Amino acid sequence: MAHYLASRLVARLKKVDEAVRAMNTAGELASPLEVGGADEVTSLAGNFNQMAHSLVRFRREQVELEKASALGEMARQVAHDIRSPLSALNTVVGSLES
Repeated sequence: MAHYLASRLVARLKKVDEAVRAMNTAGELASPLEVGGADEVTSLAGNFNQMAHSLVRFRREQVELEKASALGEMARQVAHDIRSPLSALNTVVGSLES
């Protein structure tokens, strides 16, 4: 009986271990870990799923922030590129009026 219970526990813990390894090596976070039961292993799997979900959300937010930063930099460069010729034209017009 003890051998049977231990082997079931080890099998469930192996699922958790495989999911952690997949996350660590391949960055695989999309598929939730499914471990049935109502014990500490199930709680561990649930906490793992919450952590993976938070990491996915963090990655998405990071990508959005990087996009916004790139857009801001591009807008700054465009504004600079527009101001430079206008400044030169203002100087020429000012010298012609004198």
